[in-house]
Amino acid sequence: MKTKHILIIIAVLIAVSPLLGLLLGKWVDYWRIATNLGDEPAYIALTILIFYLVDPHLGVNVLIALSTGAWLDVFMKNLFKLPRPPSELWLAPAEGYGFPSGHATTSTTFWTSLSLEARRREVYLLGAVTVAIVCLSRIILNVHYPVDVAGGVVLGLFSSFSVYYATRKITLKPWLASLALALYGVAVSVLTFCAGRP
Repeated sequence: MKTKHILIIIAVLIAVSPLLGLLLGKWVDYWRIATNLGDEPAYIALTILIFYLVDPHLGVNVLIALSTGAWLDVFMKNLFKLPRPPSELWLAPAEGYGFPSGHATTSTTFWTSLSLEARRREVYLLGAVTVAIVCLSRIILNVHYPVDVAGGVVLGLFSSFSVYYATRKITLKPWLASLALALYGVAVSVLTFCAGRP
């Protein structure tokens, strides 16, 4: 079976998966699991696999986009300081400010960046379905308002397109790309720390 068909099957399974939660009477439990599709550590791990198993250039660009989205998310949260819905309504644990949604930012950044680089319909489909499920999960679990999720999607799109257009004419030797990525990682860490301070 071709990779294309596998990705399409995964996209369809993710798209119909809410029905399974509904039919099994585990609606909230389903969304608690589905929201993990927006967790940053999972996408970092996936990006590392892409770097080693698929294409180092693709892995580096996606990782730069994820790092950019992450620090911009922290910066925006601390700039606007908008609250989440009342904690008594939460159906899953959450912390920090509400706008923008980090899960929406992370999933949008990863899938948009990957789609821009891969230029394959099945990647677009899988990305769109995954981002939709993540965004819905944050609203259904009452840990974000719709505007938080919309803000995360816009921020993810901005991060992805910015990095894509900034890096597409740059070609570096592998050791120089690794050094540049390490320096960018340090810069992002400092920016994130500074943005997170009161």
